[in-house]
Amino acid sequence: MKRYLINWALMLMLAFGLTSNATAGLLGIYAGIGAGPSETVDYTTNVDDTGVKIYAGYRILGPLAVEFATVDMADFSGTTINGYSLDAVGYVPLGVVNVFAKAGLFSWTADYSGTLEETGTSAKYGVGVEYNLFTAVDFRLEYETYTDVMDGATMTDMTLISAGINISF
Repeated sequence: MKRYLINWALMLMLAFGLTSNATAGLLGIYAGIGAGPSETVDYTTNVDDTGVKIYAGYRILGPLAVEFATVDMADFSGTTINGYSLDAVGYVPLGVVNVFAKAGLFSWTADYSGTLEETGTSAKYGVGVEYNLFTAVDFRLEYETYTDVMDGATMTDMTLISAGINISF
């Protein structure tokens, strides 16, 4: 009898959301776009520009997702850095707000004004928040750090602060 009640309670929570309509979006496929300031720090200066990312993910369970993104970190003093990332994402639903943390890998390409191209794979991590605007539409704000990306002759960390729209399907 106890197992029967627990199964029914779990099905009801999944059907109606754990706390609100925002939680209902925590299952299945989602996609979005974000843009904002990207920055790299070398030994002498901070260099910044505007970065853009397009991403898609699949929420395996309410609090766990896998996310793939294509990221254009923009042009830093003649060096164009872009690539792809694959992340594990953990969500904490708080009503109409979802807080999340992510960690994964960033496969990057650095193009030095068309004269030299380097590639590599680096670790990345980030945190963010989603605010539920409509049933399947969220405003997303996140901060990500990409570690040990080639910038000229040195390896450097890069950051991207992005704001955008997330749509759940």
